[in-house]
Amino acid sequence: MSGILGRLRLLRTSSGSIWPAQTCRYLAAERTNHVSVTMDPDFDGSVAIVKLQKKPVNSLCSNHLQEITKTITGLENNERVRAMIITSAFPGVFCAGLDLMSMYQRTDDEIYTFWHHFQDMVLKNYTTPLITIAAINGHCVAGGCTIAFGTDYRVMCEDHLTGLNEARLGLPIPILFEEHDTEFNWQETSREDVSVRYA
Repeated sequence: MSGILGRLRLLRTSSGSIWPAQTCRYLAAERTNHVSVTMDPDFDGSVAIVKLQKKPVNSLCSNHLQEITKTITGLENNERVRAMIITSAFPGVFCAGLDLMSMYQRTDDEIYTFWHHFQDMVLKNYTTPLITIAAINGHCVAGGCTIAFGTDYRVMCEDHLTGLNEARLGLPIPILFEEHDTEFNWQETSREDVSVRYA
C-alpha cells in the first residue's frame, strides 16, 4: 500500500497528455463528455487518470453510467494500460450519487434501463482486471460510494464525507453493497492522510 501511495504523491495530472482521438474510439458517438481520460506521463502510459466531470456534482444519470462503463472497457482493451485512477474534476465533490431527477416520472421500462446501466457500471468497476484506485477529492455519498468502494485502493482528502444515507439512519444497507460490507467499516470511514491534488 505504501508503494501505491508513494506513486500517488508523484502524479501530475495537470500535465498529463490527452489521448489521441483514435484511441478513444470506444466512447459512444453521442459522448456527453461526463468522463475524461488522461495518461500520466510519470508511468509511461500505463496509468490512466479517469476524471468524472458531470456538473455540478457528478450525479449519475444513464449517460454518465454508460460512459464510465465504456471508459473502463476501453482501458481494459488498451494493452499499455495496467492501472486506472478515478477521481473528480471538481474539488470538493467526488460523486453525489444517483441523479434522482433522471428517474422522476419515468416509465417502468425507463427505470429498468437506468438500473441496468447502474448495475453494469458497478460490475465493470468491481470486476475489471486493471489495478484501480479511487482518489476521492471531495464528498462521496450514496450511490457514488459504489464507484469508490469498487476499487482496489481508496485515498481520501481530509474534511470530506463518505458513506450511505441508509447507514446513518440505521436502515439495512442495499444488497449491492453486501460484497463490500466485510471490507469496509460503514460507521467509521478510514482515510489516508495524503496530500494529493487532482483538480
